[in-house]
Amino acid sequence: MKMIKILMLGAAVAVIGSGIVMQKADAATDALDVEARILNAVTINCTDELNFGYLAVGEAGTVTIDTADGRTSTNANLIIPGGTIQSGSCDVTGDNTVVMEITGTPGTITDGTDTLTVNNFTFDDPVGAPGAGPYATTGTGAAVAVTIGADLVVAGTEAAGSYTGTVDITADYQ
Repeated sequence: MKMIKILMLGAAVAVIGSGIVMQKADAATDALDVEARILNAVTINCTDELNFGYLAVGEAGTVTIDTADGRTSTNANLIIPGGTIQSGSCDVTGDNTVVMEITGTPGTITDGTDTLTVNNFTFDDPVGAPGAGPYATTGTGAAVAVTIGADLVVAGTEAAGSYTGTVDITADYQ
């Protein structure tokens, strides 16, 4: 009988103890705000061509056009006065207040036989966006004119003639 009382007492303690262990803590729930913003597509429309002007045949060097239509060369004999000397220009449009980075992809121009390399693009910062790079933002969603300079690499072995082509200018949200 004593053993039955001990077993019953042990079972009672186990039931009481398991009730304490199995007690569920109170749950809490709150609402989390969720937001997304779909931006307008970036558009770019290049309006003014980048033009290096007249160059001397048989001379090698790098000609640079800056964003203010200035022209310099690593070889003074390479550049000849005259011709159209002009930085390029593209109108960039994106969502207001979102910063866009402007980049240029190096490429070549050709006379049909020989090629010249265009690289090392420079861009003005039309709206003073933060950072050291070529950035643009309108604050209104209107187009921003971005002026573009670059280098033209001349080997000195190219034939005389008119060299033309295109390079890619890209605007992308940052």
